[in-house]
Amino acid sequence: MFPSKLQILKESLIELVGANEITQSDCIHKIFSYIKMNNLFEVKTVQEPSRDPQQQPTQQQIVTIKADDLLYRIFEANSLTFPQIMEALSTKLLKPIEPIRLQYSINTLRNTTLGDVIIDLKVNSKLVDPKVKPGAKELESVTQLLTESIMNEKSLADLATLNKNLALNLQLLNYSKLKYDFYQRLSENPAEFLNTLQEKNDMYLKILSSDSMSFGSGGLIDEEIVRRSDFYTDEFLSQHINLLLNSGRL
Repeated sequence: MFPSKLQILKESLIELVGANEITQSDCIHKIFSYIKMNNLFEVKTVQEPSRDPQQQPTQQQIVTIKADDLLYRIFEANSLTFPQIMEALSTKLLKPIEPIRLQYSINTLRNTTLGDVIIDLKVNSKLVDPKVKPGAKELESVTQLLTESIMNEKSLADLATLNKNLALNLQLLNYSKLKYDFYQRLSENPAEFLNTLQEKNDMYLKILSSDSMSFGSGGLIDEEIVRRSDFYTDEFLSQHINLLLNSGRL
């Protein structure tokens, strides 16, 4: 069973995820990716008093999220935690899509259940009004050209090849940009850059593995497995977010 989509209630959240309707797991995944991309994670060390007066207070690391302008417009808070984000999504920002309700009467005096009434459904005028959609005529002409082109099998094959090559070129450009930025920052200050990189990777490791690992003085469990970068793929994140949502642990 596929997860059901929910309606987004806030324009600023629509701006972040790029959709009016979204599943809860996809919404969490996109928010996490946005926070990670903009380096908004903060790790704070706090002391918890011990119940035994003879023992020293224990230290714990708490991961918080520093809200930028967009996150502040969404959650209306300067600092957040993931449980607070989950609560806001569940109670304020997402809601089930309104169903279509049809009011009708059944004539029980007839022997057939077939009706003779045609019901017109009222739809949002913004969905069909060209004035509300900039470039609707241009989009229609482009769609017509694409339809005529796709009717030709050879054109369809050529289009698929071009799309594939375009995707590969975009990936190469993106990879080259990341590679250039990496070596540029490394050349400016190698020691500081590598230290920062190590701290960030360690912080992301603790955030993503916090469900099965502790932040106390005992250290991390199974660190050799989860320290690998190929362990945290997009598919892995999506599956585990769905798993945690379905089990009620998020």
